[in-house]
Amino acid sequence: MILVSSDAHYSVTRSAGILGIGADNIIKVPLDERRKMNPAALQQLILTCQAENKTIIAVVACACATPIGAFDPLNEIADLCEQHDLWLHVDAAHGGPTCFSKQHQHLTAGLHRADSVVFDAHKMMFMPALSAFLFYKNKAYQFSAFQQQAAYLFDPSAPEIAEYDIGLRTIECTKRANSYALWGIWSLFGKNLFADLVDITFATTRTFYDLLQQASDFTPLHEPECNIVVFRYQSDWLNALSREQQNLFHFKLRRQLIESGEFYIVHSVINEQAAFRITVMNPLTTEVQLNQLLNTIRHRADELQKTFDAPPLVDHCEQT
Repeated sequence: MILVSSDAHYSVTRSAGILGIGADNIIKVPLDERRKMNPAALQQLILTCQAENKTIIAVVACACATPIGAFDPLNEIADLCEQHDLWLHVDAAHGGPTCFSKQHQHLTAGLHRADSVVFDAHKMMFMPALSAFLFYKNKAYQFSAFQQQAAYLFDPSAPEIAEYDIGLRTIECTKRANSYALWGIWSLFGKNLFADLVDITFATTRTFYDLLQQASDFTPLHEPECNIVVFRYQSDWLNALSREQQNLFHFKLRRQLIESGEFYIVHSVINEQAAFRITVMNPLTTEVQLNQLLNTIRHRADELQKTFDAPPLVDHCEQT
């Protein structure tokens, strides 16, 4: 069994399928009111699995989860994993670089206690894709899954080369040297550059959140911890419709917005409600542009209302 945050990235379930573990052996840990993994619920699931003689392969926590950017309480989760001798993996693909920021590094407190951490430099470190890293607390484990024999490739007489031969610890035997871009930027500008990028994008997201709170026709669905914010468009006309019809309107509105070429945003579904989701990645984004986004949504919503056909329908939205 793998115990994962209910908001864990879909790649966890996909990996379980690839490995033959199966989606049925992925157990989602309930969240608290801030959509963070609930340590008490995790403890109960661990005890239940043990009572039923089910082997727990790992616990997967998020720093942060993609739906709203929530950071799980890593120290509390690590305490439980250490108590029950369980492998703790943390998906820090998006939020890992938060640890560079003195202002926000508290969000990743406990990250160092994980047995393994995935970390994407092509996200919050702003490197060209693909630039992904997998870190281990015990570096010896990086070779454990890749102990196959290939006499024409792997030279047992030179074990010191193992540190540089990525074929010994990756699925692909041949990979591009994608880390050179990160090495070059870090060497030229230092790690404070990444702290600055985190701070400014988080601050810009907070500005957008404030704009949403001040607007009578928009509602943020959470208080952002990072550079992700989910929100809904809400007018009196739209609020009079059923939830299913409101969801359909949001999906169509988002499609019209991106097809116009004016903005590109994605959608999400939180508590069975369709919503808009933005991730502030450009550090040059201004408040003027954020206001322009809201005004564009308003304009597109007015246009869509004129032609919106909202028959009763079954809502097939899945929680994300």
